[in-house]
Amino acid sequence: MAYTHEQQLEMLRYAKKHGVKNASRHFGVSLRSLAMWNKKYNVYPVRLPRQYTTEQKYNILGAVIKYGLQQTAKMYNVTESLISVWNDEYNIYPKGQHLGEYAPRHLYIKRTADTKLEILKFAKKYGTVAACEKYDVSPQNLANWRYRLGIKNKRSKRKFSPEQKSEILAYAAKHSVARAAQYFDINSTLIRIWIKKQQNQNSR
Repeated sequence: MAYTHEQQLEMLRYAKKHGVKNASRHFGVSLRSLAMWNKKYNVYPVRLPRQYTTEQKYNILGAVIKYGLQQTAKMYNVTESLISVWNDEYNIYPKGQHLGEYAPRHLYIKRTADTKLEILKFAKKYGTVAACEKYDVSPQNLANWRYRLGIKNKRSKRKFSPEQKSEILAYAAKHSVARAAQYFDINSTLIRIWIKKQQNQNSR
C-alpha cells in the first residue's frame, strides 16, 4: 500500500511520541518502512547502538553461566544473539551446554580473602584473561571480589621491558591486537604504537 506524504509524516510523529514499535502496531506498517521514511524526513532521533566495555561484556558472559542465556539477556537488556557474538570472541561459556544448569567447578570453590587478593593482584598485573586461565575463575568472580573487598579496578601506569614488549607484540601478531590488549590488560592503542615503531625500524 502506498502512503501519501501527509500519512507518512503522521505515522512518524506518532512514532516520535509513542515509540516506533507502537507506531508499527498502531498503523500496521513495518519498522523498516518507518525507518526509511524517517531517514527521508528526520522526524524522530535515531538511537545509536549502546557501546559495551570489555569488562561489561565479561560480566554479562559470566552471568550466562549462572543464570542461562535467556535470563541474562533479560537481566542486562541485551539480545541473546549479541551475547552469543561476544562469546564467539571471548569463549567464556561452552557451546551446546544447557546454560543455567552448567556449573563449572570454579563457582563452587571457596577461597579465602587472602587468596582472592592474590588473584586480584595477579589480574591487575597480567590482565583479567590471564588470571581467569591461571586460577580457574570467571570474570564475574573477579568483579564480585573487587566490589566486596572495596578494590577499585584502576590501571596504574606500567613500564614494559623490551622482553615484555616483544612477548606482547608476538601475541598480537598471532592472535590480534584486541586479544593481546585483553590478555595483557593494556591499551590497544599502546600496542599499535609499538607495532608502528617496529615497522619503522624494520624499514630502515
